[in-house]
Amino acid sequence: ISVQLVLFPFLLLFFCAGFTQDKPSIPKPTNVIECIRAGGICFGRCLSPFRPIGTCNFRVPCCKFSIPQENTLL
Repeated sequence: ISVQLVLFPFLLLFFCAGFTQDKPSIPKPTNVIECIRAGGICFGRCLSPFRPIGTCNFRVPCCKFSIPQENTLL
């Protein structure tokens, strides 16, 4: 068996591994301007029905309104 046939599957796996990582499509807000553009507000705590989507300056969470979805089977 040639060395190329042995190394090919490992190289293929190595190069394809980067495409399988789950990457967020929208980056998390890291400052006040990004929080507002993402539709959130900067508040001390994210109480229900708000959920944290990122941070504003000084560890203040960026909160976005979200309605909890119920898992119902049809």
